[in-house]
Amino acid sequence: MVDGVHTSADGLTWEFTLRPGLTFHDGAPVTAADCVASLRRWMPLDSMGRMLAAATDSIDAKGVGGFTITLKHPFPLMLDVLGKPNAAVPFIMPARILPPGRADRIKEIVGSVRSRSTRHDGGRATR
Repeated sequence: MVDGVHTSADGLTWEFTLRPGLTFHDGAPVTAADCVASLRRWMPLDSMGRMLAAATDSIDAKGVGGFTITLKHPFPLMLDVLGKPNAAVPFIMPARILPPGRADRIKEIVGSVRSRSTRHDGGRATR
């Protein structure tokens, strides 16, 4: 999803630029606001996310194509935490489907992965 990352010399400001043309499965564009809302929802639900939250001063959308995470102190695990492959993964979802409370369930599944299964055929997913 991220096209580029710029880190300030002091390691406190991380600027993420989204790849152009990203869309969710429903065709809606992936925006920086979606990323910010998804990360804010995920952080308290994951142990590594809580570590990042403790180090974070702010997370802000910068237009539709990027967002900035500003830290209170350097957090060298930033990319490892955001790119982790195991549960709970910081999935990016449309902000419009995120429930107000972090314990509330998401009722609509809309992903942002490049490909997805469209039908299930005898035990194997096909596109």
